[in-house]
Amino acid sequence: MCDDVAAWSSWTAVNAIRDRRISVSEYARCLLGRCAEESLGAFVSCDERAVLDAAAQADRADRRGPLHGVLVAVKDNVDVAGHPTTAGTPALRAHRPGRDAEIWRRLRAAGALALGKTNMHELAVGITGNNPGFGPVRNPWAADRFAGGSSSGSAAAVAAFLAPAGLGTDTGGSVRIPAALCAVFGYRPSAGRYPQRGLLLLSRTRDTAGFLTRTMRDIVLLDSVVAAPGPAPEPVRWAGLRLGVPRRPFWEGLEPSLAAVAERRLEELSAAGAVLVEADLPAGAGASLARDAMTVALYEAAWEIPYYLAQTSPAPTLDQVLAQIASPGVRAALNDALGPARAPAADYRAACANLSRLAGALSDHQRAHRLSALVYPTTPLPAQPFACEDSVVIDGREHPTFPTFIRNTDWAGVLGLPALSLPAGLTADGLPVGLELCAPAGADAHLLQMGCAYEEIWPPPALEPSVAHRPGLPPRAPGR
Repeated sequence: MCDDVAAWSSWTAVNAIRDRRISVSEYARCLLGRCAEESLGAFVSCDERAVLDAAAQADRADRRGPLHGVLVAVKDNVDVAGHPTTAGTPALRAHRPGRDAEIWRRLRAAGALALGKTNMHELAVGITGNNPGFGPVRNPWAADRFAGGSSSGSAAAVAAFLAPAGLGTDTGGSVRIPAALCAVFGYRPSAGRYPQRGLLLLSRTRDTAGFLTRTMRDIVLLDSVVAAPGPAPEPVRWAGLRLGVPRRPFWEGLEPSLAAVAERRLEELSAAGAVLVEADLPAGAGASLARDAMTVALYEAAWEIPYYLAQTSPAPTLDQVLAQIASPGVRAALNDALGPARAPAADYRAACANLSRLAGALSDHQRAHRLSALVYPTTPLPAQPFACEDSVVIDGREHPTFPTFIRNTDWAGVLGLPALSLPAGLTADGLPVGLELCAPAGADAHLLQMGCAYEEIWPPPALEPSVAHRPGLPPRAPGR
């Protein structure tokens, strides 16, 4: 029975609990049993007694919200009162803020329960989820490969049927990259749609919370609780819908097997009636995007991390956090950003100005071609072995791992645009591929409608619930 229950979406679970087909306590025991067996490294903390107490209280409650009894895997840089917030770094291992992040307060008020806090790339500065302080997060599809990051554990937990939904955060791809590599849906809203209070941020102008789920209906349900209420998005009709396909730069330099899957989805979108507009971005657009994005994020981290620590006292000092960082790459990046050699304010202002101009150019491009969204592969290649922490190989050429994986997702993060990573199928080796839709700023409802329409035609591939949470399995043969 528990395998069947674990495969439920949040929507299914809410309705089963409402109809008295299962109690919140019974539902919680099923998922906790799976979490006790999981060896993917998805969770850093899961307090069984606290979860069961909260479930029992939910069973006794008279008032039932739209998420009553839903168990959510929460990324460990989001404050949940009574739970530690480590942000995946050793100095915060015993850090227990006494407050809820505002986004979690809204979810809790709607009836959601925290199943546990999920592992992540240390301090959200990375895209693999290979965390030397708390252990790596293994990909449920291939345990020798990383799950993506930085919302690694939330994606792995959802893909492995440990939780129906995961809460993550996204700077330049930290929700969408692990969603793509684990074959789940990953949603980054427009900047400002979700509250930031109670998140350990890197960048106030770029960071946002986001959701990972196995169904679009769950994305819509969760978004309706956190964002201003409105009419529930219904699937759009593909006929006549204009999607931009900017071959330069988004479709260049892709791993061939991944490219083949993404191209099939394009052909099928066209067959469904979508108008594919093959229009590249202006020459030179985004030439300095990666550099400017990193300048902004790391410059703002010098404010945000100390601010968070001050707001959640007692907490270690910034110097104590920096001294105990376990990942050499994260330590080097943050010591540069927060130390005496940090970028001068003039560089930060110049980077912000460059990104503002780029946002205008992209907006002009979308308006000129009357585009509902851009469409492109979420990542240029599928999940890689842990040995590829620093570099990856595409078509015989070596590339640095971080900028390669974040190359496509960084645009929406930098420019504050809503973006949705959709499961697109499996490569010849049985590894998940993601396809991203990126809409104009504020067009979240239309983006979610497109996601719902996509899922109606191409439901995501899935592992078997009975084995998905145990590592060492061979990749599943490609199904589409």
